[in-house]
Parts: sequence; structure tokens; C-alpha cells
Amino acid sequence: LISFGVLAVLGLKRWWSAVLAVTLALNPVASAQFATKMVDGEMASLLVVGVMLVVLMTWRGRVDAMTSAALVGSVVLMVNTKYTGLMYVAVILIPIAVIGALVVGRRGRELLQPAAALIGALVIGVLLVGWNPYVTNTIRHDNPLYIAFGKGSVDPAEQLMVGRMKSASEPERLLLSLASASSEAVRDPHIRLPLLASTSEWSVFRSRTVPIGGFGPLFSGGLLGALALVVVAGVGHLRGARLNPAARLLLISSGALLIAWVISPAAWIARLAPQLWMVPVLALAGLLVGSRSRAMQGAALVVVGILALNALGVAGSAAVWSRRDTARQRTALLQLRRLPGPVTAQFNGFTIAEERRLRDAGIKYRRVAAVSCPLPFMLSISGVLTHPGANGQPLGPVGAVAVCPAT
Repeated sequence: LISFGVLAVLGLKRWWSAVLAVTLALNPVASAQFATKMVDGEMASLLVVGVMLVVLMTWRGRVDAMTSAALVGSVVLMVNTKYTGLMYVAVILIPIAVIGALVVGRRGRELLQPAAALIGALVIGVLLVGWNPYVTNTIRHDNPLYIAFGKGSVDPAEQLMVGRMKSASEPERLLLSLASASSEAVRDPHIRLPLLASTSEWSVFRSRTVPIGGFGPLFSGGLLGALALVVVAGVGHLRGARLNPAARLLLISSGALLIAWVISPAAWIARLAPQLWMVPVLALAGLLVGSRSRAMQGAALVVVGILALNALGVAGSAAVWSRRDTARQRTALLQLRRLPGPVTAQFNGFTIAEERRLRDAGIKYRRVAAVSCPLPFMLSISGVLTHPGANGQPLGPVGAVAVCPAT
């Protein structure tokens, strides 16, 4: 709703605003994680809110109480949901506020107000609401970003780098991920031409963490199309077909998001840098609001259609698989609840979450370091219940729970 309102204020027709707002909201990272407790999708949604509110403030040249409260809320949630929220504010929101204000002709107080509101929100988010972890981490570990960065940190992408990804540079990984077929498996990426997606690619969004092509099978085509149109519009702008201030503000926002994606650690994994999804959408919004060429507007709408189809396809696939997986997990938990209890349970990672899953399902258990029955049940993170000991498979994959009935 915020995106729709802001785009309409900038001069877009209502139906264009509606399509673009829905496309922004249906970030494939958020769609894939909507039924989980993962926070990457939340970060993507909070970033949409933050960017659109900053664009609105910059365009209006003033900061009102309602917009300020919404912006403070989104920033506070962003920096306290994940450490990357700090980068989003510093590299995306503040540059949009400052450079965007200059582009639309703000000076003096009007130039500084949006950036001042962001800095104030950041102070509240870090020093007040974020006292724990930012201040407490500084006191205990001399590092406000412990354990994500610095000593003791773990590279979240290390286990996913196989084949060409392992030897490639970071820019090469970005290109490989975008140019390859969507895959949830840890394997060498399969490069293909943009838009030539197979039907099997949609089903990979059953997984909540798609490391290769994580923005959807059609995204690379939409991104290339949007960037090509921006280049054409830029050439026209230099030759005299000037883009209006609203278009330039949206294009600056798109550019800030692109820079933030490039410099993000492990940005080739979509869930770790979900801001890329906004880049072509805001660029196309800028072209639609700023270009007087019917050919340009028609081409932009075609690319918007590709991105919207991609978003709807991923969201639909994720919803269908989520319903099936939820039903399967309920059946598995019901089967465990019917075992003679209390059962013994061996947790092999994500212990807090797994214990809560058993408790919420009404399963009485006793936690042990290692189960002792010859054929334990194994409950995976996704809710699959198996008997791995029966066919010689080892116990204890990361995140799984081994369960034995009471004797």
C-alpha cells in the first residue's frame, strides 16, 4: 500500500502503480520464506517500506509526523532484525535522501530533513531499542557486529560454493548466479539463456533458501531488459529528451540499491542480498513516470510484465509447496506424538527451534546427547520423518532430530 501511494504521488497511473507495488511486495525471497521464521524476507519487505518512505519525504521536501513515525519504525525494525539493516540505512536510504533531494532541487532545510530523520531513527534503533546486541556486543566483545563480522564470524556462503563458484571471484559469482537456472541444490550452476526457463525451475522454490537463481527463473531477463531501457533513456536524456525529477529520483533509488547489492557479502545468494529485486522495478517505474515515448513506455510495460509473472510464479509455487509441506509435517508430528513416551530426543543443531517444535506439537520428550534405540525416527527441518538407521544412513544431519520411543 505504501508503494502504491508513493508511486501514485510521483505521477504514475493508478493501475501501473498497483502492478509495480504488488511486484515490489512479492520479492521471491519474501515469498519463499513467508511460512517460515526466517527473516530475510522480512528484511526485503522492510527495505521496500524504508525506500518508498524516503522517496516520499524527498519528493515532498518536508518531514511530517506520520511519515516520520513510519520511517523510524521501519528503520528500528530493520537494524534489529538483521545486522545488514545498518548497511541498508547507510548505503541505500541516506544516499537516496541526500542525492535525491539535490536532484529534485531541494536546498537548505529541505535538503537535510530526510537524512536527519534517518540518522535519528538509526540512533534510536542502535542505542535504545538495539542496546542489546549492539552496545552489549561492544562491551563484551569490542565488536558491535559480533558474531556476524570480525573474529569468530562464519561465512554463510562457504558450504554453498562448489564447482565454478568455489574458484570464481565475487563479481563472477554474482553473474553466475544470475545467469544460471534456479536451483536449491548445492551443485555447479547450470548456465542458460535469460527467459529460457524449464518448468522444473519453479518447483525449487519449495526450498526457503535457493542459492542459485534465487530471484526466480525469469528475473535475469527482466533485469537485463530494465538495464537496457535505462541505458537507452540515459542516452536520450543526454541528447535532450530530459527525464523529469520524479523519474530521476526513482532511478537514483534503483542505483543505490544496485550498489548495495554489489558490495554486499555473498550477494550471489538471493536471501543474503534481497535488495536486488527492487532494482529493475524502481528503474522501470522511473521510466514509466518520466518518459514521453510510447515505445519506451510499451517496452517498460513488457519488462514489468515479465517481472510480475516471475513474482507470481514464485509466490504460487512457494504457497503450493508450503501447504503440502505443512500437511506432511503435521502428519509426522502426530506420528511422533503417538509413540510411547516420553520419547528421547537427540538434537543436532537449531536446538531451541527444534525443541519448541516438539513442545508445540504436544510431544513429551527427554533430551539426550545420543539416542540408544537401534532404529530411531529422524525428523528433518522440513518435517520429513524417516528411519535412517534402517538402511545404514548415519544419524545427525544438521538440524534434524533423532527420536526414540520410551522402552
